[in-house]
Amino acid sequence: MLFHSVLAYMKSQSISDFYLYTDTSCNFGFYEHQGMVRQQQYKHLVNMKGQKGELEFYLYDMAV
Repeated sequence: MLFHSVLAYMKSQSISDFYLYTDTSCNFGFYEHQGMVRQQQYKHLVNMKGQKGELEFYLYDMAV
């Protein structure tokens, strides 16, 4: 509901497209389900609280 409210607001402001930057620590599949297109992805090794791991970062775009 919030996502669609933002799209409606952008449309009312004549915003024609937008970009979203996210990573694998969230539900990035939600954006794909909403019709956003993944344009880039980047893997990065991280060290959080002594734990090593890998995150993937994603750049999405969408026409409003």
